[in-house]
Amino acid sequence: MPLVDVELTLHGFGLPTDVEAFLSEADSRIARFSEISPARTRGFVASDFATVYRALRPIAEGQLGPCHSFCEWGSGFGAVASLAAMLEFDACGIEIDRPLFELSI
Repeated sequence: MPLVDVELTLHGFGLPTDVEAFLSEADSRIARFSEISPARTRGFVASDFATVYRALRPIAEGQLGPCHSFCEWGSGFGAVASLAAMLEFDACGIEIDRPLFELSI
């Protein structure tokens, strides 16, 4: 399947209540993990999850991709893959770090 370039204009629309609650939980889990294992978080970089949702939503609604599959490599806590699933993508996350995988959402 070829890659497809998609032009998006990200608007600052409000997030649905369930997405806000999910992102709050994700932030809490990341903060707890950072406190418990500060040495382990050096390589972990959290995404701007609200912006990711704002980018995925028009892709999902406009069916702008070649299919409705979503795979997140290095998914960490699985927040981005979970956001994709909330938008009804067939989503999966791949994470090699066992503690991150075990704490995934």
